[in-house]
Amino acid sequence: MNADIAPARVILKGVRPSAPTSVQMLSEPVDIVITPDSTFVDCVFTMVNHGGAEKCEMGFPVMAFFHGSWASTVYSGSDREHFRIEYDGRTLTPDEIYVPEDFRHVYDANLQFHIDRERGRREYYSVITLYGITREKGGKLQFPSEESRMALRKVNEGRVYWLDETIRKEGDRLRNDDTYPWYMWSVEFAAGETKDIKVSYRIAAGATKNRYSRYANYLLNTGAGWQGVIGDARITVRLEGVDMRNVERVSPDGYVTDKDKKEYVWHFTDLNPGKDHDIYVGYFNPEERRRAEQRRQGRKPLPDEN
Repeated sequence: MNADIAPARVILKGVRPSAPTSVQMLSEPVDIVITPDSTFVDCVFTMVNHGGAEKCEMGFPVMAFFHGSWASTVYSGSDREHFRIEYDGRTLTPDEIYVPEDFRHVYDANLQFHIDRERGRREYYSVITLYGITREKGGKLQFPSEESRMALRKVNEGRVYWLDETIRKEGDRLRNDDTYPWYMWSVEFAAGETKDIKVSYRIAAGATKNRYSRYANYLLNTGAGWQGVIGDARITVRLEGVDMRNVERVSPDGYVTDKDKKEYVWHFTDLNPGKDHDIYVGYFNPEERRRAEQRRQGRKPLPDEN
């Protein structure tokens, strides 16, 4: 697993229905573990169907896995393996987790962009090696022949550097929708049936744009689409490798602190979730804070500070 710090908008969420449903969320115990570079989430959603037999399409409004390539990184088909769904005694395969239909054209275009960009990069360095093109200390390329110059020019003319503007804007619009179901899967409920659906995932630690602080943010409000209220929700945030003295913000109010376990616990009953119930824990890494302050003051770290 990579353990990079992700800039801004790293948000943890629960499941939501893609359409009106007769299914209610009876309980939502959530365990969140914050480590120095990652956040791990384990949820068990107990669902009950108050209507007739129903095939319920569930959505998961987090895009930090195979859609994570949207921002800048190279697409990885294995990213969905960071995301685990279990019910009826089995674990869904990555192929059973799919993209919403109205996002398909954006997703396919974004995926193709990353494939084309990577192919262009490989072709570029292949020509460099094949023709023995070198680079001066100042960065200027040295071509051993006119043929090598023309070969590299041809590759550069075909390279893709930027995602189509229309696709980018549509992706940005959806990305900023905190309830958009980036991941979909189907669950069949018999009339009156109750199911436990377990969801586990890991994402990089959230960080502010200047990387001055980190945070974990779990949105309970995404559960508002289920029928009725959430009967019982217990959210536990535990720190591992993070000093509680470095925690700067915890919200909303009403939590219980266990200093021995390094935990913050919220317990809600008969919850009609709104944004005022969303969980937020903000903290900082002292070393990162020091470096950020140095950058803000315009002073480069000394060699022994790297």
